[in-house]
Amino acid sequence: MNKLLLLTVGCVLLAGCSVDFTEPEGRSCDDTHACPANQICVDLRCQPFEVPLPPDGGTPDSGTPDSGTPDAGPTLEVRVSPVSASLTPSGTWRFTATVSNAADPGVTWSVREGAAGGTIDASGLYTAPAQAGTYHVVATSVQDPSRSASAVVSVAALPSNLELHFSADRLNGPTGALPADGARVASWTDLSGHAHTLTQAEETRQPLFKARGLHGLPTVVFDGDTLGAGDYLRTAAFPSALPQPLTFFFVYKSPLTDVNKTLLDAPPGVGPNRARVQATIEPPGALQLYASKFSSPYLQRAAGSFYFITAVFNGPSSRVRANGTEEAPSANRDPGSVGMGGLMLGGRQELTADAFAATEFAEVLVFTRALNDSEIEQVETYLRGRYFP
Repeated sequence: MNKLLLLTVGCVLLAGCSVDFTEPEGRSCDDTHACPANQICVDLRCQPFEVPLPPDGGTPDSGTPDSGTPDAGPTLEVRVSPVSASLTPSGTWRFTATVSNAADPGVTWSVREGAAGGTIDASGLYTAPAQAGTYHVVATSVQDPSRSASAVVSVAALPSNLELHFSADRLNGPTGALPADGARVASWTDLSGHAHTLTQAEETRQPLFKARGLHGLPTVVFDGDTLGAGDYLRTAAFPSALPQPLTFFFVYKSPLTDVNKTLLDAPPGVGPNRARVQATIEPPGALQLYASKFSSPYLQRAAGSFYFITAVFNGPSSRVRANGTEEAPSANRDPGSVGMGGLMLGGRQELTADAFAATEFAEVLVFTRALNDSEIEQVETYLRGRYFP
């Protein structure tokens, strides 16, 4: 007879007897023969199950909520982008602000130095003062005026002998309104004071304005059409050609080069005085200078990427720098010695159909002398701060 049954019968006859019905470990188990509640099936044998202690050695978690102090919630925070900017006197820059953990994301803009430090409108468009210096743009939360953030603005004058200056964020001059995104560009105001305005009377050949082309700043977009209607802008012919040496700075988007593509040249009808920069097919996108003959190409450029370029036209002492780094041509530096009779952006003087470049320009500056290294660094620092911070 089963021992458990005998024990049970015996307990019925004896008062105060109790029976432990816990089954011994080690008995057989499988999918159809389960173990008791306090055991688990391991390798077809029932084994005791123990609740592991937590890592800190305390008692197992009972699932009750933490009795600590309730979380007060995240703190409202204001951020300004970018955190710094470099401008010329009377230059402009659009700042943006974000307010996190707030029901009202609005901010009020101000300049810490007051009117002496420039002005900023409700949209975040800052206009630098005429005086060089360091200033601070401040965004203050509308919901919590005790919370704010600021950006540093460095305003510095450019070197002397600036003959042409075009900046897409001041397309219509320092105080002129900007066109809508995607609008055609019929003219681009010269900021140098010499009135070398770029124009295009043919509507079908006018480039487009891009409100946020590079680092939140505008660019002018040229389509690179190769069927005879490529976009370009041009100045009038200069009263007299500007002689070399000449120093160019420009911020542009490197085009695809299935053939050589012209970025800057003299406009039609100006004659042989042309300081020309083209992107070559080999190496792809490399820059090449031309006045009366071609220099050798410089270094390869990645199509679709933006660069700031320094190009000095100075006969056999000509040079090219990209993003602040000096480049060496494959062989010859000399583009010839003739000067510059005018400026054309986006295409070639002869209006050669396949030479038009699908590119974007953010800013172009031309100086009528060879700037020294410290002056070149000054302008490059200005461009880097604006477009590549």
